[in-house]
Amino acid sequence: MKNKRVAVLMSTYNGSVFLEEQLRSLVEQTYSNFTVYVRDDGSSDETLNMIASYDGLDVEVISDDAGNVGPASSFLRLLTAIQADYYLFCDQDDVWFNDKIEKAILCIDSLTCQKGTPVLYHSDLTLVDSKLNIIGDSFHKFDNVKPDEFFQNNSLLIQNCVVGCTSAFNRELRDLAINNLQGRYDCIAMHDWWLALFARYFGTIVYDDCSTIYYRQHQSNVSGSAIRSKGLLFRVFKLSSYGKVLNMIAKSEKQMRLFLSIVKDSRLKLPSSVFLQVEMAARGSALSYLSLYFHHVRFSNVKLTFSVLVCCLLYWRIF
Repeated sequence: MKNKRVAVLMSTYNGSVFLEEQLRSLVEQTYSNFTVYVRDDGSSDETLNMIASYDGLDVEVISDDAGNVGPASSFLRLLTAIQADYYLFCDQDDVWFNDKIEKAILCIDSLTCQKGTPVLYHSDLTLVDSKLNIIGDSFHKFDNVKPDEFFQNNSLLIQNCVVGCTSAFNRELRDLAINNLQGRYDCIAMHDWWLALFARYFGTIVYDDCSTIYYRQHQSNVSGSAIRSKGLLFRVFKLSSYGKVLNMIAKSEKQMRLFLSIVKDSRLKLPSSVFLQVEMAARGSALSYLSLYFHHVRFSNVKLTFSVLVCCLLYWRIF
């Protein structure tokens, strides 16, 4: 394991407020043979200066002329550029437990019984506020998601439960997800979701119900924020929430179309029942999404369920 190349991929954007604590947690890892690859997504603060001057880490900044592209595209550009045996996604504002890398790699190694098996590892998270005070022992319990049950059906086609900053994966999965992508990053909803799709249908996913990171929650979170400042009724009837659901439907449509295209081009085999549901998800109609949603997700999230129903009434496209 010590001779394997481990790449920690970090996309940064104006992260100077919290970055130092994350970098320190990387220095304190029990597994030390790794390189941190950073792609900055257009910071205007001291983020890059902090990274350049930080001692104790093997850091390489990856530059391109793409500019500000958002987290999904930024992480995928890093993944495309780096060759390694193992990869871990790293957010700029969290804090990793000191055995996170070692634990993930040992788990992947134990599952790679057959050479060439794509493996994705992910874990639960401990919710903390901006000052690292614990506000929840389990992100998945807070979000009412049970990953083990989630992967027993095809819920992943329309909703992701793999949080990228906890995930680690091997070269085989990276190649499967990146090969034939041909730079179509704007078609992918989120980088962690994209990797999870290939691991779910053509490899192995293992979920660790023990937390491996402090998942910092603050008003600037790009995704995954658990901050809920208003009551349920306010959040249910807030118009912007429906815009988010519509955006989610549109993004999942584009992602499924690309996934289906790559599966066909690569001559990968999906069970016929799964293939039909992937095709349904790729249609992008509210009716298709509604059918998949209630077949798999059902009523576990009251707010999202209500939002989906309203959006289907406001945005009824049937292909």
